[in-house]
Amino acid sequence: MASHLALSPDSPFPVQLRQVNAALSHLLDKGVSPKNIVIGGDSAGGNLVLQLASHILHPLTSIPPPPALSQALAGAILISPWCSYNVDAPSYSRNDTKDMIPKRTYAFFPSLVKGGLTPELQHHCEPLSAPASWWKGLDGVYARALITAGEYECPLDHIIETSTMISQNVQDTVTMVEPGGMHEEVIIKFATGNGGSGKDYDGIVGFLSRAIQGS
Repeated sequence: MASHLALSPDSPFPVQLRQVNAALSHLLDKGVSPKNIVIGGDSAGGNLVLQLASHILHPLTSIPPPPALSQALAGAILISPWCSYNVDAPSYSRNDTKDMIPKRTYAFFPSLVKGGLTPELQHHCEPLSAPASWWKGLDGVYARALITAGEYECPLDHIIETSTMISQNVQDTVTMVEPGGMHEEVIIKFATGNGGSGKDYDGIVGFLSRAIQGS
């Protein structure tokens, strides 16, 4: 799943949401059952997983309407999701020198994605800005959810807050924090030739197996 950060600033919000909405609509139009679809993303891609849910729960008029779901999608995987544009959480200072991305870089990122953001769109694009009532019905979008994070990543506190929000609406929610891990630890391991190990990796594989089997 392409992230809105990767396409910005040339393609501002809601271009990325329009793309993922079209991809899901295409799969469903082709007859793929919702129970066989898991939506996943890392960092800004994890944000996009929740953007899609927001569009389904609160359709935007500026992009095509979301597909009607006959049942909830099999699941959502959010790997180190980026869900707030501020860096006020204590973990940004606590892990500033431990994460592969320092606090000052996280503080810079919002300037790349706010080009198309208006007050009316904020809850769609910045999940933690939304009130608790915004997420009512999330279990009708995703049947289960997995959130992974690294112990030493700057956004950790926001990720835990996001996990709490999801778990209040999706009963089958699992959160895994990789000991000593940084931002996107499970992906970085593959990039350095050390993939296929870790609490987060085992959690993702197990979650996908469970989601596909519908258990």
